[in-house]
Amino acid sequence: MPDVLTAQPTPRSRRTLSEARNAVARSLNVKGANWLTDADLTFMLNDGQDEVARISRWYRAGWQGGTTASTAQIDLPAAPLARFLAVEEVYPDDQPLLQIRFELLQEYYRRFRTQSAADPRWWAANGGSALYLYPTPSATEADILKVYGQALPPYVSQDEDKLYVPHGLENAILDFARLQVCLKDAPGEGARRLPWYAGRWENYWVSEIQRVTAGVNPEDVTAM
Repeated sequence: MPDVLTAQPTPRSRRTLSEARNAVARSLNVKGANWLTDADLTFMLNDGQDEVARISRWYRAGWQGGTTASTAQIDLPAAPLARFLAVEEVYPDDQPLLQIRFELLQEYYRRFRTQSAADPRWWAANGGSALYLYPTPSATEADILKVYGQALPPYVSQDEDKLYVPHGLENAILDFARLQVCLKDAPGEGARRLPWYAGRWENYWVSEIQRVTAGVNPEDVTAM
């Protein structure tokens, strides 16, 4: 399967993954604790990266794949490649297709999976895991299909790699990881810290993520 293609440069964190793990552990005074591993922190930071992407829908990815004759369903890539949240554009041979809702495709073209093959004119999404072409493609062609949409960033696992995050929101990922550490340590010191980090995430970061990634706020524009 071809790699996911990104259409434009993607902002990354200032800290490496290793530095981000250390920042979280040291701020909570749990560095070296036997109940918290580097693997735990890596998972928590990637979870935070995903949450920022889910809330803001900021990350865009493109994928290139092929069609199979008489097969309507196109399976989209999964982890560790970018995972699609919503497909937005589909181009076979660089020609844009029109989108149709999957429910309408089922209602009006009930035999769309087996209908006689031709050049596709429409596409319908099935969540972020697959899409359907109608009419069914008439030929098997490698790498003819380009798909673009909202996605979760790739999983970051290498110590010197950096997280995928919009400018100004790196601390949101760190605070999300701190919240997860407190949940894991709920029987201990985490119980005392948990309300503060949970409140900070819900009452500050969720709206801040939406604000930062929404573009210019009209209230922030000074009248001339």
